[in-house]
Amino acid sequence: MAMNISKNTLEKLKDSAERAKQRYAGAIKKGEEIVESVVHTAEVSMAAFGFGVLDGRYGPVEAVGVPLALLAGAGGHVAGFFLQGKAAPHLHGFADGAMAAFAHKLGHGTGKEWRQGAKEPALPGDNYTVAGEMDEGSSGSNGRRSIEAGQTSRGFASDGVRDPDLAKLVNQAAQGAQR
Repeated sequence: MAMNISKNTLEKLKDSAERAKQRYAGAIKKGEEIVESVVHTAEVSMAAFGFGVLDGRYGPVEAVGVPLALLAGAGGHVAGFFLQGKAAPHLHGFADGAMAAFAHKLGHGTGKEWRQGAKEPALPGDNYTVAGEMDEGSSGSNGRRSIEAGQTSRGFASDGVRDPDLAKLVNQAAQGAQR
């Protein structure tokens, strides 16, 4: 039994196949764009997290008098501009995260200064430091504060905030941590 296929039918099949091929290529391209976006977001977030961990663990870290996050951000972008190839966007992603960490810390410090300038009481638990700032009662040069038994943490009742219950909880936690 012979099958009769017209030239018109073949043209329609060819056009359908071409459209399917274009849709497939478009889906692949869109998938690659999504993956690149997710990777970039992960690079920025992890770099910002890493600099936050460094700052939280060791206090303000500087190299040649410049905050490390700012130095890494600027250096990463310079390296990314000079390098060609697949590594450059990843250097820019890391640098963006470092700059985000620096900008967050700078913004936090600015907000603290504005709050102090307005003669408003410190926020509960605000013992976050900006580069070069030392908390009251800190020991060493890293800007971190150690809480001794009987002391209150910065930002609680001893600093003007009217929340003695919160200060009491912090003192109990500090005493429990020393045991």
